[in-house]
This record gives sequence, structure tokens and C-alpha cells, in this order.
Amino acid sequence: MAIANGSPYYMAPALLQELENELSPLMLFFANPEDIVITEKQPTCFFLEKLNNCGIPIPAFSSPQRFTARAKKIPGPCYSPAPWGQSPAEACLYQRLLPGNSFRWTHEMRLLYERKTSISFLKEFLMKNRTEIYPELAGLPVIARSENELDLLLKKWKNIVIKAPLSSSGRGIRMAGPGKADTRLIRWIKSTLKQQDYFIVERRYEKKADLSFQFRIDETHKTHYLGTSFFMASPEGRYEGHYLNPKPGMPGFYDMPEINDTGKKLGEELELSGIFNNYSGFAGIDAMIYEENNRKKIHPCIEINPRYNMGLLSMFAEKLIHPESKGCFMTYYHPAYSYHKFAGEQTKLFPLIISDNRIFKGFLSLTDPSGNSRFGAYLLLR
Repeated sequence: MAIANGSPYYMAPALLQELENELSPLMLFFANPEDIVITEKQPTCFFLEKLNNCGIPIPAFSSPQRFTARAKKIPGPCYSPAPWGQSPAEACLYQRLLPGNSFRWTHEMRLLYERKTSISFLKEFLMKNRTEIYPELAGLPVIARSENELDLLLKKWKNIVIKAPLSSSGRGIRMAGPGKADTRLIRWIKSTLKQQDYFIVERRYEKKADLSFQFRIDETHKTHYLGTSFFMASPEGRYEGHYLNPKPGMPGFYDMPEINDTGKKLGEELELSGIFNNYSGFAGIDAMIYEENNRKKIHPCIEINPRYNMGLLSMFAEKLIHPESKGCFMTYYHPAYSYHKFAGEQTKLFPLIISDNRIFKGFLSLTDPSGNSRFGAYLLLR
């Protein structure tokens, strides 16, 4: 949303600002003890001690204001910004935090985040990897710029998914079935065209599971494949949580040998494509397992997310849990019931058990449950 808006002074809606403040301490799971997590939400010492007792290293925490005062006393080159995601507003923030640093936003970076880049990459990947396990080229997503084009694609594919060029976590996605688009959908299409010039239309597959392939792009632009993670999403495509150490037979998980092979091939193609020539850091590619003609297939690239992401966080969380355990990483939101109350109930229902210095069973809050927040994140192992 910040990238689509384009302003260096963009402010998210109040509810999303609350989500950002409450979940921003999750960056501690990517940090080393010598790092600093910059967040308005300062976790309590009691909460951090509990995490530390579970074998989780704890970095330093600072508000933006205190960090700026500290940075003035210590030379800037000591710090290297590693934001969750990039945008014009994020670049502006880092100029305030570290005046003169090299963190900049460019038009090329915007293109990296747009869904049309993912479509171009998918087309190249499928042309080089022609196999029945992947979708046919004829079913590739289409860039559309009018209501007439939408109607034609509805007639062609019957059930479709419509996406804004820039959105995340299931926002900016609409479903449509046979027939003409309804009034609400048309209003959304017009709004999307006004802000972002086009929209994406793709076939709606018979989805069986959601997964993501995770990568790290180093400073030389070499791509390193890190593995896969399976996640949960609502029928509308909104993110709900991730499976941890999933085992064959679990709902939403498929142990197909082609999955790991696909991840390696995607990494090779990412490196050859030059998509990340102006980017270093983590990236995830969302994918799906779907069924067609009674056969399970892999859609290898629904969208590319060049940022930290929940799939990467779940992979980091898996390193903290016992290898014999399985469960899920979940986010929480309730408009009228605080996360503090929810976490208290879950702690009583599912007491935390540590075995071999790993989390073995029970409920563990990953965000500080103190206060009256409506948002949170947690692990639940059973």
C-alpha cells in the first residue's frame, strides 16, 4: 500500500498502524544479540526474559527517537538498515534515522514489487521448464486495463482471481464467478485503475495447499535457496498462519518430491533473470499445490515478495522447536477481545513444555501480550 501510494510521507490507516506497532518486535527473531530492533512498541523485560529462557537470543530495542539520538554520537557507517519491507516512506524514515545513509527508493525497486514482474518471471520459468506438473502457458495471468477485458476473461475462464498490481497478505484480491462482474467489483476495478493503471486477472485453480519458497540474495546478487514453508489462507486469500514441522497426512501439507526441485530451479532462474540486480536481502515466492484432471500440480510462482515475510519467520521459528514437535505459527486479531486475554487463556490451556532446550509443546506468545492490543503472534505446538 505504501509503494502504491508513492509518497515518502505515506501514513497507513489507523488499524494497520496498530498492527505494525504490535507486530514489529517480531524482527527480533531475525536479529543477532548485537543488533538493534527499532520499534515504537518496546517489549517488557518480563516478556523478553521468557523468550530468552526458551533459548531465543535477545537483541537491543530502541524507539526511533532514542536511536536517532544515539546515532548522532556514533558514526553512521556502524549501522546497516534491514527493514521488513521497502517503500518510499521507509526510505524517508531511514533518512531521518541515519541522515546521509545510502538507503534509497527508485522506480526500478517499485517494478520489483509489482505483480507484472512476477508474471514475466513465471512465463520465462515455464518456458524453460515444460512439464505436466506445472500450469500450461495458455493459462498464465493476464494484465487488464478495462472492464471489457475483465468480462472477456470471465467468459474464457469462468472462475477468476483479480488482483491489484501492488498489495499484500491477501489485500487487493477479489474473486469472480461466471457471468458479468457485479457493481461492487466494478467500483473496486475503477479505483484500482485510477491508482495503479492496471489489474491482474488469472484463472482460479482448485487449490489444495499454499506454500512459499524462501531465498536470500547476497550483495553479489547470488541467490541462495533456503527451503519451503506451508501456510494457511482464507478462501479470499488472506494470510492466517504457517505450519511448523508439518508431517505427511496433515491438512494443507503435501510431501511431493517435485517441491524441493522446484525451489532449486526457481533460485537458478531468479539469478539468471537479473530481477534482483538492485536488491539484496530475503525474498519469498508464494506458490500453491492444486488439482487438475485428478492430478496434483504445482503453481511455482503466484507472486514474488522481496522482503522479510511470514514464511521466513516460520522457518526461523522451526529452528527453536523440538524436531519431534509439530504445530503452527499464527497471527491474532479481534476487534473487541484483547490479545492479553487470549494469550492468558491459551497459556492455561496449553502450558509450555521445554525439552532438550527446544520448545516441545504448548503455547508461546511471540509478541508481548501486555496491554490492550488487538493484535498478536504466537506458536502453538501440540
